[in-house]
Amino acid sequence: MNLGHIKAKSDERLPKMDQWSFQPHGRYLISAERDVLATVLPKLFGYYILQLGGPVKSSLIDSSAIDNHIRLTMEPSPGFDGESVLGDPYNLPFEPESIDVIVMPHVLEYLENPKAVIKSVYDTLIPEGTVIIFGINPNSLWGIAKCLHRNRMVYRRGTSHYKSTVIHWLKEAGFDIIKRKTLCFRWPSASEQFLKRSKIMEPIGQLMMPTFGGVYMIVARKRVEKVIAVMPNLAVPVQKGYVEPAP
Repeated sequence: MNLGHIKAKSDERLPKMDQWSFQPHGRYLISAERDVLATVLPKLFGYYILQLGGPVKSSLIDSSAIDNHIRLTMEPSPGFDGESVLGDPYNLPFEPESIDVIVMPHVLEYLENPKAVIKSVYDTLIPEGTVIIFGINPNSLWGIAKCLHRNRMVYRRGTSHYKSTVIHWLKEAGFDIIKRKTLCFRWPSASEQFLKRSKIMEPIGQLMMPTFGGVYMIVARKRVEKVIAVMPNLAVPVQKGYVEPAP
């Protein structure tokens, strides 16, 4: 997949998810994503885990057993409990095949060339490294809310991609899909009381409409093409007949 040399534009910025955390629906979303990551990250091992974007003061990767936590941002954002790196998501500032796990919370929704970001992630991950992507599901209550109130909340200013589309991009880049899941079945209300009262929607949604949660998570592994070594034929040919020597 040749996408050329793409750079982030000067006005292209990942939204600070901390803006979400001041609103009930944002706390609900971040809490749900941290909870589901706590079921995935402890099973992944290595030396380096990268959080690309996401909240600054509430890390999404605390549950990881990996020692070195890094966050990449496009602008200064002090407060992350770990190393923070300024960089361009289209050209991640790391050595090729140097990061074991990359978590991308709502990154593809805010950048104009999501396929180029996925390609950069593929190049940065170690062989069989893991990427975890979160996105707003258009086929959900959150998708409906986004259409009704486009400019009111941070997540509504992004471009929601269908889960099937992101999966296609990942496979095209060279990933195998390991896990997919949707969460957040409640309406993204600004009312804390409404969110508490509608908590029953979570088990009902998972049971009856498991693909219609407001947020989807995709876990993918970098595919490594297996090379089959072909050994040269070292067998000594057997002489099937002989000619009598001349007298």
